[in-house]
Amino acid sequence: MTYWVFVLIFTAIVTLVVLYAVSLPMKKGQERMVVDSPASDIEIYKNQLSEIAADLQRGLIDKESADEARLELSRNILAAGKQKKDTGFINRRSRGLKIVITIAVLCVPLVTIGIYGFLGSPGLQSHPFNDLMMKDPSKLTAEEKLVRTEALFARDPDNGKLADELATGYLVAGRFQDAVNTYVSALRLNGDAAPRLVGYGMALVGYNGGTVSEDAEKSFEKAAKLAPDDFYPRLFIAESLRQAGKIDEAITGLKDYLSRPVKDSVGRQRVEMMIKELEKAKIDAASRANGAKNGAISGSGETSSGTANQPVANQNDSSDNIHAMVEQLAQKLEKNPDNLEGWKQLIHSWLVLKETGKAVNALKEGISKLTKDKAAELETYAKAQGLVAE
Repeated sequence: MTYWVFVLIFTAIVTLVVLYAVSLPMKKGQERMVVDSPASDIEIYKNQLSEIAADLQRGLIDKESADEARLELSRNILAAGKQKKDTGFINRRSRGLKIVITIAVLCVPLVTIGIYGFLGSPGLQSHPFNDLMMKDPSKLTAEEKLVRTEALFARDPDNGKLADELATGYLVAGRFQDAVNTYVSALRLNGDAAPRLVGYGMALVGYNGGTVSEDAEKSFEKAAKLAPDDFYPRLFIAESLRQAGKIDEAITGLKDYLSRPVKDSVGRQRVEMMIKELEKAKIDAASRANGAKNGAISGSGETSSGTANQPVANQNDSSDNIHAMVEQLAQKLEKNPDNLEGWKQLIHSWLVLKETGKAVNALKEGISKLTKDKAAELETYAKAQGLVAE
């Protein structure tokens, strides 16, 4: 709020200075003293006409020369008179311009203050950016950490570690376009790595509303080659095949993955779950096709099995895989519960995914497993996020 007070004071000072400069002659009730050149010229020409008449009487010039001189001076008088009229119009227009400037200068701060009062938050407490940068990172909220990382990366755009951190933060926060752009920088600075490629692909999927684009698919395929045991790229590759209508190929690819020794039990469960979903989607699609065929044969728009009215099976879009990533974090916290930042990240992730119930459960579990001080800090963090344990 201090900043806005300073801005208002500065605006008021500038406004008063401009108004004083514009209205100074009007305030004193007098116009600026200037030499009226056209009027002076007319007087000179009139005097010259008088002198010509006097010279003609004294015989200093002949009548023909006197007539020519009178004619030339008459032309000059007419031209000077026209110029005087134009000057008067310009002076009147200048006075009107002063009034317009005065109104405009007064309206600028009034309109600005009005718009800010309507659209802004005048009563919002200010948080100086320098204070944010000086704070202990462990005591920052997820949003503050993201802002802090943005600032640090802007100052040091060649820092690969910051690029990775910022890209992940954007992805978790659901800012997919920013995540895509930052992952591009991270890949340029740090090179290809399976987690980085998966993150880039997930950001592309999120940006495209769940559609696995060609670039995203290539990223997942690269990640699968670099990390053959990682199940995440396998899930997205299968999703890409499903979206292309190649459900059999998607199932085959996942089964090939399970045919090898898979150390990650969570990964195995997720792959098995997706295989079941794909098989169910395949059965439902076949049922709908058979129902439509039977309906066409019987001449009726309804199917004998009634499957046409059943909802389409869950297509396991990209959000399922993001859920899986968060669930994996939850399982890590079960093994290592004394991790305050981990619990904060878990709560924030569930809130980003709009899973308020799971966020509440994570809060309760974290409070029960952390030490008293850390539990109190976690509860304070949750309240700042608008979450309260039931």
